[in-house]
Amino acid sequence: YRIYGKLDEDFLSDNGRISVHLENSEHSYTFEAFPILETKLLGKEADGCDHGFSMILDSSAVEQGEYSVSLISGEIGSGILDNITLTGV
Repeated sequence: YRIYGKLDEDFLSDNGRISVHLENSEHSYTFEAFPILETKLLGKEADGCDHGFSMILDSSAVEQGEYSVSLISGEIGSGILDNITLTGV
């Protein structure tokens, strides 16, 4: 699975670390993402944005299901990004 997006500059911490937290009623996972803006993947959504995140998640690292996705930026805070469904490939 590839999880990526754009970030507002105000959300970034000084150390640049970004974590992606996946959670549902049965499972909870947290992974570190790369602080990179995937302009080719985002297309026009990346216009006017300088910051983003990206990660590749091996399907064997999580159970299939629907997850709430939150971003955690250093110790600054977190925000819910979206809800996604992870299914086998």
